[in-house]
Amino acid sequence: MFDKALPNLKEEVISIISEGDTVVCEVIETAKFTGPMELPNGIIEPTNKSYKLPVSSFFRINEQGLITEQRTYWDAASWARQIGIDPKIFAPNNKNISKEDVIQEFTRCMTTDDIDGIIKLFSEDSEWVIMATGETFHGKEKIRELATRSVNARDHTNERGIHPYDVFFNADETRLCWEYIHTAIVTDDWPASKDRPTSGSEFKLAIVLVCEIQNNKIVELREYFDMQTIVEPGVQHYLYS
Repeated sequence: MFDKALPNLKEEVISIISEGDTVVCEVIETAKFTGPMELPNGIIEPTNKSYKLPVSSFFRINEQGLITEQRTYWDAASWARQIGIDPKIFAPNNKNISKEDVIQEFTRCMTTDDIDGIIKLFSEDSEWVIMATGETFHGKEKIRELATRSVNARDHTNERGIHPYDVFFNADETRLCWEYIHTAIVTDDWPASKDRPTSGSEFKLAIVLVCEIQNNKIVELREYFDMQTIVEPGVQHYLYS
């Protein structure tokens, strides 16, 4: 697995201590995550990020001078953060999550305005991009601000709301497409500073969300819609600035 995922892996020995049939070795390990990492619960695509990590190993040696036991200690969380993957994937109680679980939870959160729930689906270093305006929200806290302002900007009374109708993964389950119709009433909290739709007016907007998925977490979400359906054609408009 490591040969494929970390082909340039190097270990610099900084200390070796032996006593009887036991050898302790300390190293500084460096590598770049450039190949697919095949784990029991799926394949992690390379992030092309590097890491530097102290590692300690205990070896038990038999009379023929061969290793009969090895115990290695290293900080898996630090390693995972450095190479840009979710540390929770190595947690002892981590369970396999199916694509159906991801779709169902994403759908539940979007259709119930569950902000806390939707944030849990994003990785720490994730990004949400509004393609129509170019506005980008980087990191979970900024995405939370986006979600909160979006929820406050509209009212879903009288069966209005978010209604998905075309939801699917690509073949390798690394990209989720979530297409829906959003019908709502504009509130006084519409986040744009100018060219705002009239408070109390109704809008109906077709939207597509394309989510890039790694380790069952959203690392990037791109939101597509036609801005001219809610503002005057030709007017430069930003939703959140």
